[in-house]
Amino acid sequence: MIALFRLVIALTIIGLTDGAAAQTISEQCVRGAAEWSRKNYDVAYEALSQCRDTDYGRSFETDFMLGTAACRIPERRDRGAKFLSWVAYAYASQLTTEGLKQVNGAARSCSAGNEEVGPLPEARQVVTAGGRYSGKTYYWLDTDIAKQMGAHVSVRAVAPQAGRSRRIVKRGDASNARNVAKLAAPKQPSYVFSRFVIIDGARHDSRQLTQLNTRLEGYLDFFVDQFGMKYPENYIFVYLLPDTSGLRDFAASYHGMSLDFGVIGYSFRDDFSIAAVIPGKSYGSLHHELFHLVVRSNFGDLPPWLDEGVAALYEESVMSASGVKGLPNWRGAILARYAKAMPTVSEIIAPQHRLVLNNASVLEDPSVAKDQAVYAAACRYFALYLQETGKLVDTYKAVRDYSGNGASRGVIERVALATGDSIEGLNDRFRGWLASVLPPGADRAADPGPDRRAPREQ
Repeated sequence: MIALFRLVIALTIIGLTDGAAAQTISEQCVRGAAEWSRKNYDVAYEALSQCRDTDYGRSFETDFMLGTAACRIPERRDRGAKFLSWVAYAYASQLTTEGLKQVNGAARSCSAGNEEVGPLPEARQVVTAGGRYSGKTYYWLDTDIAKQMGAHVSVRAVAPQAGRSRRIVKRGDASNARNVAKLAAPKQPSYVFSRFVIIDGARHDSRQLTQLNTRLEGYLDFFVDQFGMKYPENYIFVYLLPDTSGLRDFAASYHGMSLDFGVIGYSFRDDFSIAAVIPGKSYGSLHHELFHLVVRSNFGDLPPWLDEGVAALYEESVMSASGVKGLPNWRGAILARYAKAMPTVSEIIAPQHRLVLNNASVLEDPSVAKDQAVYAAACRYFALYLQETGKLVDTYKAVRDYSGNGASRGVIERVALATGDSIEGLNDRFRGWLASVLPPGADRAADPGPDRRAPREQ
């Protein structure tokens, strides 16, 4: 156990110094992890608290160490127990079932005054120490494809890759940006813009790519202005692939990941990159992944329903002078088809672990795929409802500001308060609105066909 404990800590520190968002990983983060490993919990607590306030400072590793450090300081023990309850809630989609049990066990031990500190639980979405991704999946329900593939896909981490920090390029260093792009995709043209580097493997012309850059900059401005996210100091690399086969090959060769059938886009936070299947002018997957990437600037612990719901909201959306507005999309057909499985608002905010959008529960029980597809669609349409009622940004900020103060019950209360309603009233109004916007029930959710591999997006 001691050897495992030391190994985990060593990997964590390596991840903090050579991994995600090297532009922003602060001295406090590295120092806090080191002091935590030495069991200097008072010093670790202060350093990790400061780390959490820096850009990209909130992560599962940081928050787990911060919570367990607080538990070893008598006057902060209550705070530690609440904080670990939040960690179990907010990072549920990153944890295996066993990992979730470990975090909940640490919270209970904290409440009981237990002084033992174990190793960091396994976070299934940590590719290597410090390496994280988010992926977008399309669900083929009630089709032959679903029967063959278990109706779900997963992303499996494989061998770690060193030197990811060298792929992070400060804005303005166009020459180095081109070098990184050439290393990633030697045969594909690259275009360096003000904030984005677009590498085109799907045969777009320069005019289309200029328009795409303008669109991405508009969405980034919107996320910063409306949600209070932070602009990255470095370039964001955007890789356009022609099909899912090309995406899988790229993920394996460049990011050391094995993508299963059905993944149509992902973001990789260690090197600020997005890769997606973009054969034409449908850019919704890029909007989705851009949200996942940039939201980590100051809300790395946003709960799964809010993370996936808002990211999915902008899959199909329009941009105008007044901002970006999400529209109804293909996920509505899933809710129409499986209306009886529709969760309540409380169940959206505080789902069973099997429903959160992690690959672990599907690998453990493939039968949950349909329920997860319905849950993902419900999250997206709840975000759409909040947008339409003018409460999305207020709800987002209410949850962000509640961070670290306990588990789901408090979040439900904050959401109700942000919307000016009781949770029961909110659920009734959401259901009524949903009935007015969903398409008629269909025999199955819209299937884009085996060649396109993705729903139509705007």
